Amino acid sequence: MISLSVSDTVQTLRYLPPTTIRVVADQQGRDHASLLPHELIGQGLEAVPPETAAHIVRSEEATLRTLVAVAEELAATQASTILKGAHTQTRDNLSTEINRLKALRRVNPNIREDEIEHLESHWQILSRVLDTAKPRPDAIRVIVDT
Repeated sequence: MISLSVSDTVQTLRYLPPTTIRVVADQQGRDHASLLPHELIGQGLEAVPPETAAHIVRSEEATLRTLVAVAEELAATQASTILKGAHTQTRDNLSTEINRLKALRRVNPNIREDEIEHLESHWQILSRVLDTAKPRPDAIRVIVDT
């Protein structure tokens, strides 16, 4: 998930709705998310007793910590692309509206300068919010191939 400080006043969810980033990393740090869809992984799984799962996690703790760090890096790469798109959408939408109001103001004195300033402020706040967005792990699943 990409986490951001949500502010209803600037409608952040309009430009970046809750977005899931899925990473499937192997022990070499390669992402296999496109090759292993969720449904395919779910088909071949067999649950193990909680004690066995805890034993596996304890015995492979160092490897799992490394894999989590790798997965976070892969997620950050995907998040960067998503956030660039959100920035572009914000810029396109708000700059178009600001330019429209500026042009309209030249022929219509009823368009107040504070309306334009409000949109410009809105754009600056949204940009700062998007700049602070970070991917955060929502779930971690360990799959052991035997």
